[in-house]
Amino acid sequence: MCEAIDDCLVTGHDGLADQVQLPDEGDRHVVAAAVRCGAQAIITANVRDFPRDALAPLEMVALHPDAFIVDLIDLAPGLVLRVVQEQATALKSPPHSLAEVLDVLEQCGLVQTTAELRRLFCLGG
Repeated sequence: MCEAIDDCLVTGHDGLADQVQLPDEGDRHVVAAAVRCGAQAIITANVRDFPRDALAPLEMVALHPDAFIVDLIDLAPGLVLRVVQEQATALKSPPHSLAEVLDVLEQCGLVQTTAELRRLFCLGG
């Protein structure tokens, strides 16, 4: 990840973790890192581990990846379609069709995302 994104590591957030109250203390570092880098959202399949009332004072929300990607599709449908198509095309060993890639995404819990992508790609299903 560090090779692909120069500033992907968040540092200097250790002291912030003690100020965050969550059901699982082991998740506090996630919120602290998000605060440190100025994030507006935490993208996680474990949304309930990041209660709204704990994040609201930080002006932050927790979003399931499915909701996050649906929002991205709404904001920039052409860009998302291009990236998904490029990803499907890049899979060579073994190759996968676009429909197969969408099936895998759906199996991973991206149900709304894949429904919208199938609609936009005119794949039905």
